[in-house]
Amino acid sequence: MILLWLYTKLKYRGSYVGYLARISNTKVGSKFRIFRQARIMNSTVGYNSHLGCEAIVRNTDIGSNTGIAERAIVGVYNRRNKRTVIGDSVMIGTGAIIMEGVRIGSGAWIGANSVVRSNVKRNAVVNGNPAVLVRISNNKTIMG
Repeated sequence: MILLWLYTKLKYRGSYVGYLARISNTKVGSKFRIFRQARIMNSTVGYNSHLGCEAIVRNTDIGSNTGIAERAIVGVYNRRNKRTVIGDSVMIGTGAIIMEGVRIGSGAWIGANSVVRSNVKRNAVVNGNPAVLVRISNNKTIMG
């Protein structure tokens, strides 16, 4: 197990791979961080993005500067083989579920424990089960 951990540390230089994290068939950008027991499969990840503890991501294209919090599930319920697309500077809250084929615009925020079943516009804040629009920011990005 220690050799596997050391191998992943050397393979993804400049990035962080936590204990028991799994990366398979995935292209990652520089400064990508994946924390303890998180899994990412058949995906692409942009620059400076992170995947929180115990999060699961499959068949997803993730933009730069995107944060996926702990225990979030993205694109896992994939029965139709559609890819999920997440834009740049998106924040996905703890325990959120993003269904397959959903497109999330850049700068959007997804609230904790939300279930997103349809597309989300740029700079939108959504929350709830099912997720509903809370507001749209006029700024270029919500963060900062």
